[in-house]
Amino acid sequence: MRIILSLLLCCALLSCQQTTEKIDNPEILSEIEAVENGLRSPVSFEGNPFWTIEERMNHYGVPGVSIAVIKDFKVHWSKTYGIVDRDTKKPVVEQTLFQAGSISKPVAAMAMLRQVQEGKLDLESEINTYLKSWQLPDNEHQETEKVTLGRIVSHTAGLTIHGFPGYARTEEVPSIVQVLDAAGPTNTGKIRVDMPPGSRYRYSGGGYCIMQLLLEDVSGMSFPDLTKQTVLDPLGMTHSSYAQPLPDSWQAKTATGYLPDGSKVEGQWHIYPEMAAAGLWTTATDLAQAFIELQKGVAGEETQVLEPAMAQQMLKPYFEDFVGLGMFLENNGEEWYFSHGGWDEGFSSEAIAHKTRGYGVVVLTNSNHPPFISELIRSVAATYQWDNKQAPIYKAEEITEDELTRIEGKYQYDEDQHIEIFQEDDQMFFKYLKDKLPIPLTKIGDNEYIRPTRTNIIQFLEDPETGVQHLVFREEGSEKLTFDNPRMQAGEQVPFQYFVDEDYEGGLKAYQELQKQQPDSRWVQEGTLNSFGYELMGNDQIDLAISIFRLNVALYPNSSNVYDSLGEAYLNNGDKALAAKNYQKSLQLDPTNTTALKVLKELGVMSSS
Repeated sequence: MRIILSLLLCCALLSCQQTTEKIDNPEILSEIEAVENGLRSPVSFEGNPFWTIEERMNHYGVPGVSIAVIKDFKVHWSKTYGIVDRDTKKPVVEQTLFQAGSISKPVAAMAMLRQVQEGKLDLESEINTYLKSWQLPDNEHQETEKVTLGRIVSHTAGLTIHGFPGYARTEEVPSIVQVLDAAGPTNTGKIRVDMPPGSRYRYSGGGYCIMQLLLEDVSGMSFPDLTKQTVLDPLGMTHSSYAQPLPDSWQAKTATGYLPDGSKVEGQWHIYPEMAAAGLWTTATDLAQAFIELQKGVAGEETQVLEPAMAQQMLKPYFEDFVGLGMFLENNGEEWYFSHGGWDEGFSSEAIAHKTRGYGVVVLTNSNHPPFISELIRSVAATYQWDNKQAPIYKAEEITEDELTRIEGKYQYDEDQHIEIFQEDDQMFFKYLKDKLPIPLTKIGDNEYIRPTRTNIIQFLEDPETGVQHLVFREEGSEKLTFDNPRMQAGEQVPFQYFVDEDYEGGLKAYQELQKQQPDSRWVQEGTLNSFGYELMGNDQIDLAISIFRLNVALYPNSSNVYDSLGEAYLNNGDKALAAKNYQKSLQLDPTNTTALKVLKELGVMSSS
């Protein structure tokens, strides 16, 4: 009943929409109406209606939205929807502040590149030559390659810690040095190099924390002051700040964050001492200025922060085609886009812009529902006919019984997972073994099928070398075929199937054999298994998550982190005794594990370290 009332309230308050200014241009008003009524999935089918923004806000439970549409290298229009807080019922306005989450990173990267532009920093020099108040510890991974600023902002420095949960406003907040060393009240692990720098891409918010401290050391200024002086003020981003926490005078302007289950973030929002990685407060129109600045730079027009050559370098592939210096890149048939998404506790966001054509969009929300944002961006792309960026629309076709018989079955996806194709209630489905629910699979042509959530086309073809039928993924418009998913024989199964069947011992033996036969398989790597466990836990598959965490403990018994994760899973499952046991073991292996200390204290258990 509370959820229903909240949704009705949200719907009622949608009439409180605000705009940047009163828009009386009929053409723009028509465009706005098209955007508001054109939300869609990655794939649509003829005859199926699109959604309205009100419908999808209600569907997901998104309280408030702020959007800024970019066209011709300027904000074409902006508008806000919904409320900042379900208790106060206060409407979102243009000056409402949202946490940008990881979109903090590209703006922080612009501040760093400004220092490079002024000759104060070098992208390819070792960072310890600039750091004064702290040094990144050396280890065997850095014998031949070093951590540089270029590698940090492109996520290729080999550094740990993906993201940060932030701190409730009632909690003690660590300094940035404490965050780096996992000291004091820090709730994440040490930020260290654990693989050779430059060897591969791996997203690391931890690297941006090092960059944050480096910029403070070199400039002698606080990070919020430095970014205000070098980026925010020059771009006219007067409603933006990296201050954590925000000054009291700003706090009345903030939106309240809401979690995926609809509950309010404790204290309205979290504090992020990891400012460069996740600490930017902003508005949609403000954030659009940073993206427009880069577009202008690439176009060779006058800029305020980065000279054209530096803007071009920022949006040039650095390690692989998809990552630049602080931005993610996307090449759609030679149409280049740059983008970044964000997720803080209770806030999600995304900004995307064409590299050369002067259009794009920024969307900020005070809830953790990125699919809603994607649907809204697709509507913008369709309304303005973005080049090679529009969701396809197909005609659904009937599938024959012979066809279904030919393709039904299980296909090995990799060493640990399979894909199952099956029919139920006259609907064909596609399901990864790990997923809780199957996805509809629709025929769109001769031996061509598609899912509503993915744009790649699925075919069922015989490998010309082996004669074995494979499930083949093919990107739309591409003829490239990769035979990676062979049909499985009767009785054949992957290791994870044992856990699905609640046979832990059988699964343990299967994974141990996999580790013996294929030690480089990602499914026996500590980091992969840990991430997989959290994915399962986030999907309310707690029993499977516990099995994976138990497996990780068995394979890596000397790792403090695996016991910490298993303890968290047991705690989420209500088993405090087993949670305490594993947190104690984690603390024995790593006495600096502040998370374990905190949890054990909350459980009323004395640590045995």
